[in-house]
Amino acid sequence: FFFSSRRRHTRFLPVSWARRCVQETGYKEINPGLFTIVTFPFLFGVMFGDIGHGLLLFTFAISMYVNEAGFKKSSLAPVLKARSLLLLMGFFGCYCGLIYNDFMALPTNFFQSCYQAQNPGQSELTTFKQVENCVYIIGVDPRWYHSKMELTFLNSLKMKLSIILGVTHMTFGIILKGINAIHFRDFSDLLFGFLPQLLFMSCTFGYMVVTIFIKWSMNWIEMSAKGFEPPSIISVSYTHLRAHETGRNLVCRLLLEKKK
Repeated sequence: FFFSSRRRHTRFLPVSWARRCVQETGYKEINPGLFTIVTFPFLFGVMFGDIGHGLLLFTFAISMYVNEAGFKKSSLAPVLKARSLLLLMGFFGCYCGLIYNDFMALPTNFFQSCYQAQNPGQSELTTFKQVENCVYIIGVDPRWYHSKMELTFLNSLKMKLSIILGVTHMTFGIILKGINAIHFRDFSDLLFGFLPQLLFMSCTFGYMVVTIFIKWSMNWIEMSAKGFEPPSIISVSYTHLRAHETGRNLVCRLLLEKKK
């Protein structure tokens, strides 16, 4: 609907703005706009994730469908063209808010927490222990919002999720480029454009994503008892990127950094 003709592009402001930011697709090329219909609202929800705010946006979009005639007579008539986009943005905002466990910037407790208080009588010294084999049904356990490690844990989680989604999005774009090259039999672009880009993405950011999943899959409570601490993903990735440096190049670079 949004991508059927040039006239519709000029009328639908978000799409026309996006088309000015990227190169227009050529004849018989894969149109990334079709995938953007879903990826843009979803990434908006990742940044905007809140059940309450998402519901407000979702309800506003629904009202534009129910009371279309009334909106056409109001000053909000131009917004009607974006009601489908707003509907998806509100839906994904609610979904990601459920994952973050946020309702109007406040934590919710829809399901029973997997952490039980060990000494509830002493409020200042109350400690919590995770129930064995208990996993919170969906999203972040609300007990984290009452922990001293709240910001450290949630910021780390959201940063890693952003890296995973961003790398997945960029890799998908590179794959589309490879499909276009195969379709048009442009083997020079396939060999010297698609493959180097995919290799670079896989060896750098792809490697970081793999280490994130490996770190998440390990039981660090048991590992800490054995004397192992969870490594920093940034430090591991930085070491991986410097693995090719020789001693001479490393000394020269350190001297340059010292001068700065």
